[in-house]
Amino acid sequence: MQAEISRTNDWQDEVGLVPRYPRLGLENLERLFQGLKEPTISLRNRADKIEIVIGLRSSLTSSQLNSLKRLETHELTISQAFRDVLWGKLEGSRNNTWTVLSRTAIGAYRQAWLHLATVTVLGHPHPETTEDRKKLICNLEKSTRVGDRGRNRVPYAERYRLRKRYNALRKICTEIHGVAEKTVMTASTREAAVPKAVWKAVKPYSDLICGVDSIFNGAAFREMPYKRIPRLDQPKTWKPYQLALALISIETNRQFRTVQRIVAPRP
Repeated sequence: MQAEISRTNDWQDEVGLVPRYPRLGLENLERLFQGLKEPTISLRNRADKIEIVIGLRSSLTSSQLNSLKRLETHELTISQAFRDVLWGKLEGSRNNTWTVLSRTAIGAYRQAWLHLATVTVLGHPHPETTEDRKKLICNLEKSTRVGDRGRNRVPYAERYRLRKRYNALRKICTEIHGVAEKTVMTASTREAAVPKAVWKAVKPYSDLICGVDSIFNGAAFREMPYKRIPRLDQPKTWKPYQLALALISIETNRQFRTVQRIVAPRP
């Protein structure tokens, strides 16, 4: 009976890997947030879009700047981190950060137009009576209300992001699957050789896979909702698109089937 692939980080020792990322200088983060100033908020009217800009004034220390530069060499940036947390629940809220920010932005933009309409309609002489003009503004407020999009509706921006992420991961997972198949077919292959061979293939992409550990400790395969849990060293039990979906499921903390419905991949 084959031994089960390690469910801990022991796989890192098996493939001779000791992952090390530069530290962010965590002791300085508290000072960073304590030094945040009140944000500046403004609206920019472009030819093709409206930009609501929130400016946070802060000063990073030289050590923090250097840490961020070193992390960028691993494809890890604060911009990417911000994009990732947009789709997680905002602290103290039942909604994700994207929903809170987008609703707030749309609401403020709507109020700006209503304010402008009120000034132009009520602040200047018109043939209509004051009561008629107030009714016009009241009707405008009702007709421009943005209703609830529904809890199950996934924003277009999130669908686009997940599909783009899925396409990128599927290419990597296809290579992983091919390496696993080739290694298993080798007559002299031992079970321990599969993770090592796969790691060698996935190493150039390891920084692009947030849940790379889950491939080797089995978590990604346990995420797949099948009676028989697939295994890395048994490539006949899983397909590249399934592994890509499982990785996204772990990244986004969504159910496998939910991710599959959003991304709608073809086998």
